[in-house]
Amino acid sequence: SDPTRESACLKQEALADAQSLAVARDNPYIEPAHVVAAMLGQAEGPRALLDRAGANSAALKTAMETAIGGLPQVQGSGQVVQPGRDLAVLLQAAEKEATKRGDQFIASEMFLLALADAKSDIGGIVRGHGLTRKGGLGPALTQEALAGKPAIMLREVILHGRPGTPMPPWKS
Repeated sequence: SDPTRESACLKQEALADAQSLAVARDNPYIEPAHVVAAMLGQAEGPRALLDRAGANSAALKTAMETAIGGLPQVQGSGQVVQPGRDLAVLLQAAEKEATKRGDQFIASEMFLLALADAKSDIGGIVRGHGLTRKGGLGPALTQEALAGKPAIMLREVILHGRPGTPMPPWKS
């Protein structure tokens, strides 16, 4: 199976779950807190990724619940729930991150990287719970993932890192 497609599918599932969460809580907009809570609620993928990246996923889940509890609520039927401004900004940042890496899909990792950089309150909350660009986010460097990559390119990435990503240089 294709891990890129699996990450993309996880992202779609997280967005659908975030929308359901916003609807259930009578929130008029889907906010980043809904998406993070949805990602943390998934059995596979993002929660393990957050733990591997050094984040405290249990405390982060509680913080997202608190953040969602403080969001505006709208009562009434026929309310259309749509992405909020902060979520749109994050999704654009995640798309830029994916494009920079040559990825066709916005995987969960790209969303989390954008979130770690976010200047909004939610960015501060996730950084406070350990989500940073210090490592653990990004594709696994497995033999399969590296197969077919030119040795000179791998050498350059290892020596010089990838600016704007969690990949630091080994050579100072």
